[in-house]
Amino acid sequence: MKNKDENQILLQQEENLNEQRKSYWTPKSITFEDVQLSDNGISPDQRKRALNQLSEYVKDSQENFLGYQATQRMDFSEFSKYLDVSINNLGDSFSSPKWDSNQVPPDGYFRMNDKWIERAVLDYYAKLWNAKSPRLVEEDKEEGWLETYWGYILTMGSTEGNLLAMRNGRDYLNGTLLQYDPKPQTNTNNTFVNKSLEEVGYVQAVQDETNLNALTPVLFYSEATHYSIKKLAQVLQIKTFAQIAIERGFENPFTEDRKWPNTIPIDKTGAIKVDELVKYATFFIQKGFPILVNFNYGTTWTGAYDDVGEAVAKLKPVLDRFGMFDRKIRIRGKEYERNGFWYHVDGALGAAFVPFIKNDVEDGDEISKEFPDFDFKLHVHSISTSGHKWVGMPWPCGIYMTKNKYLISNDVPDYVGSLDSTLAGSRNGFSALLMWDYLSKRSKDDLKAEVLNALKTVEYTKGELEKIYPRKVLHVPGSLVVIFPKPTKIDIIKKYSLASSGNFSHIFIMRHVTEEMIDNLIIDLKKNLLKEEPLLTSKTDNDTVDHSFGW
Repeated sequence: MKNKDENQILLQQEENLNEQRKSYWTPKSITFEDVQLSDNGISPDQRKRALNQLSEYVKDSQENFLGYQATQRMDFSEFSKYLDVSINNLGDSFSSPKWDSNQVPPDGYFRMNDKWIERAVLDYYAKLWNAKSPRLVEEDKEEGWLETYWGYILTMGSTEGNLLAMRNGRDYLNGTLLQYDPKPQTNTNNTFVNKSLEEVGYVQAVQDETNLNALTPVLFYSEATHYSIKKLAQVLQIKTFAQIAIERGFENPFTEDRKWPNTIPIDKTGAIKVDELVKYATFFIQKGFPILVNFNYGTTWTGAYDDVGEAVAKLKPVLDRFGMFDRKIRIRGKEYERNGFWYHVDGALGAAFVPFIKNDVEDGDEISKEFPDFDFKLHVHSISTSGHKWVGMPWPCGIYMTKNKYLISNDVPDYVGSLDSTLAGSRNGFSALLMWDYLSKRSKDDLKAEVLNALKTVEYTKGELEKIYPRKVLHVPGSLVVIFPKPTKIDIIKKYSLASSGNFSHIFIMRHVTEEMIDNLIIDLKKNLLKEEPLLTSKTDNDTVDHSFGW
């Protein structure tokens, strides 16, 4: 009887496994049964097989990884001992200005952090992005502390930075109290329990009856913007210019059909059309709407750079003319002066490497033409970049940076003992350590050489691909992307992890990409060209690239 029951159990388990096989895809090199877990764990042999398969799969994928902006060259083996501890940079990246260090540690109660290392990385990028550093707070009693930077190392990639930028921009433009705006002082003993919303600062400006649009931010972003911006706008309930126009019944005066585009148009490189942005922004600025603009510095498909400097310069006289560059808002009977705009730069890729070759050139230099200005030299409010793209990290991470004077209000949880202006609260301290490691091993000249080497490899790749596909290879000057006709053989796309959209695929020349890797791709593409049907399904030579593809 027992054997019969055991057989029934085994048959049931096999049936369940077959159902799972139908639902769960695994690569050919991975044995499905080896990775499935049971109520009793798995045997040492099964575990060893599963991990060996994973190791071989990752190694094989890494050797040919060309299609995405994720550097695969890194060596953090010396930090393996930190995998056995939980380093959590809980709360704010900087000491809270509201806590007495004699009662609470400046970095809060949670001792297992490395915030001093995080701050070293932030200082480095603040200088790189022409932000005023070191970071100061009100208690430093130094003139200009509001203009100094604030930032933190993200647990996610640039999407987290974009989310905080949009939330920050929304609250700044809709008249919510900011961190350093005066608030009622009802607590005198550093106890922050049961604080009212007013004490925390979640109080909005009084609506100006002469301008009912004054506290309604309008979002602008280009057709080539990463898809996360649309998603984040939905989460934060920030409406785009097209959504507001349709809701309010505004007709588009710039088109014959009077319909509104969903996004700002882009040029042939994938960069935002500055004149189009100015045209549409002006329409809303003159109606009293504050504007929230997302710029891209290294788009996800072509690697193009929005000319932030030109856009800022052209929008300035428009904002001045309608009293929106500096405007007054009233909160709890007190007047505050704020911009009627917020400029965020999504520099997920470009902001991490361009400054190493741009910051030491003169205006008018060829490099400065390829890489337009984007940083805090301009009237930019926030910048984000990714750590796992150009630098190379085992997991997504990044940096968000703004200025003290733009910080949104947040509570100070009593049990944490730290102010927290971040989104995550709990944050990965390991990322700070690895980003610090990358910078600590390289001089500015070393970092510049890495960028120049990548650009050299870009030119080599472009030249080799043009030999196969004359007039069908696209490269934006200064970008790390080369776009070419999509191979018809799926094995090539899989082998090299080629990001593809429509009839085209692209390569990102990251730090790990060598000419030898490109040569291997070229060999496979030539074989494909000889054996398969023509690579393009279109009948013309005028195929266009879909710039909207994002990653």
